[in-house]
Amino acid sequence: MANIHKAYLLIFVTVLIACSSDSNEVDPIASDKTPPTLDLSFAGFPATSGDIPIVVSKQIEITISAQDANGIIKIEAFLDGDKVGEDRSAPFMITIDVSQLASKSLAGKYMDYTLEIVATDGAENTTSKEQIINVDNALPVISEVSLDSQTILNGSANNITFQVSDNEELASVTVYLNNELLIEVGNQGPFEANIDTSVLPDGPCTLKIEATDAAQNKATFEVPFISDNQGPEISLENLSEGLIIDQILQLNPSVTDQYSEVSSVEIKYNAESLIVVESGSPVSYVFDPEGYPVGEGTFEITAIDALGNTTTITTTAIIHRRLIEINIPEGRISPYITAAVVFISRMDGSNVVWKEISPEDRKVVLSAPEAFDMTTEFMVSFFLQDNGGMASLTTHQNLTRSIPGVINLAEPVRRDGEGLITQLPIANFLSNDVVIGESATSYDFLQSVDNAPSSYTVYLDTAQEILNISLAEDPLKVDPFDQVYVFNLSTFENILIPNPAPPDYVFDKANLRSDNLETGQLQVSSTTLLSGTNSILRIAGALSPEDDLADKYHEIFVWNRVGTLDSAMDYLLNTSFYSYRHALRFGKYYTERKGTPLASYTIPDLTVDYAFSNNQINLSVQGTEHSVGRAQCVDFDNLTYVWNVTFDSQKMSSVIVPDLPVSISHPVKSAHQAGNIKVEKVELNSYVSIPSYDQYIDKVVKNHTSILNESDWYQLVFKSRTGDFNTPIRDFLFQ
Repeated sequence: MANIHKAYLLIFVTVLIACSSDSNEVDPIASDKTPPTLDLSFAGFPATSGDIPIVVSKQIEITISAQDANGIIKIEAFLDGDKVGEDRSAPFMITIDVSQLASKSLAGKYMDYTLEIVATDGAENTTSKEQIINVDNALPVISEVSLDSQTILNGSANNITFQVSDNEELASVTVYLNNELLIEVGNQGPFEANIDTSVLPDGPCTLKIEATDAAQNKATFEVPFISDNQGPEISLENLSEGLIIDQILQLNPSVTDQYSEVSSVEIKYNAESLIVVESGSPVSYVFDPEGYPVGEGTFEITAIDALGNTTTITTTAIIHRRLIEINIPEGRISPYITAAVVFISRMDGSNVVWKEISPEDRKVVLSAPEAFDMTTEFMVSFFLQDNGGMASLTTHQNLTRSIPGVINLAEPVRRDGEGLITQLPIANFLSNDVVIGESATSYDFLQSVDNAPSSYTVYLDTAQEILNISLAEDPLKVDPFDQVYVFNLSTFENILIPNPAPPDYVFDKANLRSDNLETGQLQVSSTTLLSGTNSILRIAGALSPEDDLADKYHEIFVWNRVGTLDSAMDYLLNTSFYSYRHALRFGKYYTERKGTPLASYTIPDLTVDYAFSNNQINLSVQGTEHSVGRAQCVDFDNLTYVWNVTFDSQKMSSVIVPDLPVSISHPVKSAHQAGNIKVEKVELNSYVSIPSYDQYIDKVVKNHTSILNESDWYQLVFKSRTGDFNTPIRDFLFQ
């Protein structure tokens, strides 16, 4: 029984214990005594050991791996016991700013910061890990860079040295050129790099050195410098490829270098050194082509900068001999001209050079591509063809390169608009009265006043009982006559009529006056017996100094009569004028002079005859009182050309009419090729103050000057095909 009792008692206790257990369960958090697991990793440090310091700067990035059966409620970071960070949600990461912490060092040996990371689980169990930290916020030091700022480098070998140090340990040193990697030097040195500027563009460049220490502190050192592998820039505006040089040429090359000093400039011609200029001084050289043979040559200009960079430019030029320069004022070539050519010929008539002239040309230069010394004579000719097919040619012979050198053509004077301007009623005139009036330009007899800007003609129409006044003016130089001079052709009674006349003006014969007339006498002498010689006298007058300067002369007397040598011939002179000019023809003698007629004239002991063959005028001259000869060729049959030729009459016994250039197509060329140019007249001239042909060219032809502006008078003897004399032969035939 006792055993049964014990058995029941054991069962009871067991049940009691079981019942007691069901009613008192255990709390897992309360019973959790197991700390979490904890692993750390540091950015930039893939493998760490807590007792081996890591070197950091600025910040520490920590990735934390922590697990626990009851979860992780927080991760905390402590630095030397001070809390510096916390994270309560996975994944766990803490970033610690250490930029304000000083590097701990003592006698060059670093002391440590202790970083502790603590993980706390739900049961408040903690696990911690420590990492010894060296804080290094000191940047590496880059020094003793051998390249100075803005240094100019060139070439492929430019070794640059420098020093790099750090308070702890260098990790890397890298050199960049214009932000592109040049070289990784390493952390031990030697610290140097080479700059090859030959692969760089010229201009500003940058060398950059980067040094990184073990804490990833990065120091940067930049040096701007200049890459210069190009020579100086050379600019010379007045020297271009193929330039014809026929006069002194001023060579002033502009030599500049953007980055370096110009050390020297040399100019050569055909390998001959002309000038060397050192140290960047202005370059100036006067090149005189006269010192070099004609033909093609090469200029070479070499400039070197302070680095030895060299620039050379070469230009081919052609040396000519300048024969003449012709300056052409605006409007000189009439709009009615369809072809204008100027050409140079040798004295044998063959062409040297020619150029067409356009209305826009203000200057034409003719130069020879052949040897031509300063004394070799030549001819210059002008050819003008109008829209009616008429050709006007002018040739000046016996010129040289220095005489005249330049011809300055005069501004044109074209008196247009000629026509009936005024008709005045008349009174008291008989049907046989002859009353006229004209300016001295009307018949071109007085060559010296041809440049007058206006002209007029007056004639009496007794049948219509009117006086007609016609006026012509240059529209660009309007300077009309204030009065017109009218006279009776028989008695020379005269009157000045206002221009324009008053509305109620009546031309009354009773108003003609003769009280201002004086009788004068002249006689002509000659060593050659002449009888029954035709003679013409024309006298012109200007009313004021202003009219005299403007060549505004009135014809005040004219007769055409048979003259007798050494016999007095009367004329009437109106004494109320300010100044006078007159022209006298007596047989084969003609003179034009300032002032009133002389009391006596002596015809020079001079005769001229000519024959024409094969485009050559052969002269037969007796006497020496002459300096300028002129020949006039006129096609009177067809009226296709007029050709005036001026020559040195003291030199020339024959005058060649020059060939015409290939560009000219005209009947005058056909006549020349056939050898039947028609010579109408030859003159031999002398001038009171111009003793030689060269002086005449220089004083009169060079500036296209009116002859009586340079000489108070001139005279000539002539021979014409018909024996007649129209007007003096002109130097220039321009329309």
